[in-house]
Amino acid sequence: MKNTHTYAISFSLIIIIIIALLSFSCNNDMIVDANFPEPLIYLPLASTGILDISEPDTSETPQFFLNPEGSKLIIPVGVYRSGLTNLSNATIDILANTDTLLSMGFDLSLILPQDKSIFPESIEMANGSELAIFEVEIDRQYLIDTDLEEVVFALTVNSAQVESNEELNTLVIRIKPDVFEN
Repeated sequence: MKNTHTYAISFSLIIIIIIALLSFSCNNDMIVDANFPEPLIYLPLASTGILDISEPDTSETPQFFLNPEGSKLIIPVGVYRSGLTNLSNATIDILANTDTLLSMGFDLSLILPQDKSIFPESIEMANGSELAIFEVEIDRQYLIDTDLEEVVFALTVNSAQVESNEELNTLVIRIKPDVFEN
């Protein structure tokens, strides 16, 4: 009998505590505003430092491939937009960036000639989208014919509508041409 009485008191106390906690939590009408960072565009491949193309890529998700004719090295590049407010269209400008390569200490003779690559001048990132993809095409025959041990190339993305993450808006690509001799 004593156990039943103790159990009833304990159960009643637990119920009172739960009701008290719920009543206090329901009276808090304060809504906290949160400051979220503005969206930024960036190149995820830039986080690796330098994208090295020094051996064939046979993975399931290759970082580069040859077009069906074998005349172009194709590198798919994704531009991402971070943040929660991706509610506008954005034009992403894509520029070759020789200055970055020179500031990194690469010799001017290693820089891929401008006429040996093709990429769009700009791409559109749609309203609400977090990703836009483009391709860089590099003349494979130039890579086969060159006597250089490596060729370097850099791209920078910017936009008038969305700020760029300055640490990740430039992609440096280093290619070992002997990979493409066959």
